[in-house]
Amino acid sequence: MANKLYNILVPVDFTTKNKWAITKAIELSNNFNCNIHLVYVTGTQNSLFTRNTSLEVFLRKLGQLKSLYKNQVCGEGTIEISVLPGNRQEQLSKYILQYNMDLVVTGLSKFNVIHRIVSSISISKLAKKTNIPVLAIRSSGLVCHFKKIVLPVSGELPLRQIRLAALLGRAFKSTVYFVSLRKHADDKTKRVLDTALEMVQSISTIPVQCFLL
Repeated sequence: MANKLYNILVPVDFTTKNKWAITKAIELSNNFNCNIHLVYVTGTQNSLFTRNTSLEVFLRKLGQLKSLYKNQVCGEGTIEISVLPGNRQEQLSKYILQYNMDLVVTGLSKFNVIHRIVSSISISKLAKKTNIPVLAIRSSGLVCHFKKIVLPVSGELPLRQIRLAALLGRAFKSTVYFVSLRKHADDKTKRVLDTALEMVQSISTIPVQCFLL
């Protein structure tokens, strides 16, 4: 299991919440020397002309976004930009698999409750479909570090999530908590918890605890 982050995906829709996600992605990039991928999905376009025009417009907007933030990247990482036509979930999933994304960072709406609910559902679907960690950032996420990292554990060993938890824990001096529901705590789940605990302890000296709720 590689003990490094290489690529962070930030889905962009040119709203305020993108700022929080990009800022957090830059913070992670500067800590781990990884690349940031800003990706916008246009949705389905009816005509070829409309699709090509939209791609050019949004690629230009992404270029402006890249110019705005590139000087904040202090490590070895770079900012890449892409505009993709089609269904958002499908295109993001394909991009994640094709370019080996390690983490998705997305922003949450600050005031609009409905948008936050929709975003949460979308985030959950993307995480399940691609099996990579998704970090959702609110505006308050810009000023707080990862002091407590809670990782739900059930019947399967979440290798990517464990790796990310260990990386963040070491970088930000955090405590990692592996949590499982007591009613689901059969022998298999307990073995998974023990294995997860041993795995983190083998690659890092950060504090780790296991809980049954």
